Formats: sequence, structure tokens, C-alpha cells
Amino acid sequence: MTESNFQHYKAGFFSYLIVNLVEYAWNHRKITDRESFIFSRLSATIFLPWIIFLLWYIAPALIGRWPNNVYEIVYANIITFIVGVYAVILESGLESIPYNRSLKFVLVTLFLASILNYIVFTFRLPWADVFVEPNWR
Repeated sequence: MTESNFQHYKAGFFSYLIVNLVEYAWNHRKITDRESFIFSRLSATIFLPWIIFLLWYIAPALIGRWPNNVYEIVYANIITFIVGVYAVILESGLESIPYNRSLKFVLVTLFLASILNYIVFTFRLPWADVFVEPNWR
């Protein structure tokens, strides 16, 4: 196992999924539109790793490497908080949109693809990484 960024995206995905399941169990009687609730949470869960990716890489893009690990740890915790806030705002906005059959299909497909990738790549890393040129030559 590694502590790659991919592993952090996976942890965020499954953590947010668990939070959404707990939220549903806690509030299921109060939810008036279950479909919008479920698909907005599903959407936010799918996109949470990409929110992590986009926000976390702001510092490396602008300042490069942190001078020490303390700054990186503080930065990572701030980004974690901001990601959570963004995800809640995203799901709140997505709760008000209509979910037609094709959109539901896309979301379920992306959700299942996410689960497949996160589980498989836990045990067998892909041949290509995001920021490393593949060793295929």
C-alpha cells in the first residue's frame, strides 16, 4: 500500500459516502424528496475527490514545495475543511435540479466506476499515474 494522493481521494470518497448514509439514516423521515436527496449526495460523493485534487494542488501550483511538513499539514487540514464546505454547498445546489433518467444513469455509472477503481487500485496500482509519465517505452 502507498500513501499516494489517490489513496487520499479514495478515503475522501468513502468517508463522504458514509457521512451521507448516516445523514440519510438520521433524517430519512424528514426528507421530502428522496430522489433529489440521494442523487445530490451521490453527485457530491463522486466529485469530492476531484474537489480535493483541485483545491489541494493550488499551493503546489503557486508556491511549489512547502519549506517543512508543518506547513503542509496545516495546509492539508485547511483544505480538508474547505473541501467539506464546498461539498455541502455543491450537494445543496444539486438538490434543486431535476434528475432525469439519463442523468441518473450517468451518476450511477460514475459512482460504480469510482467504487471499482478505488477498490481495485488499492491492491493493484494502475500502469499509469496522473503526474508521472508511464514507463511503457
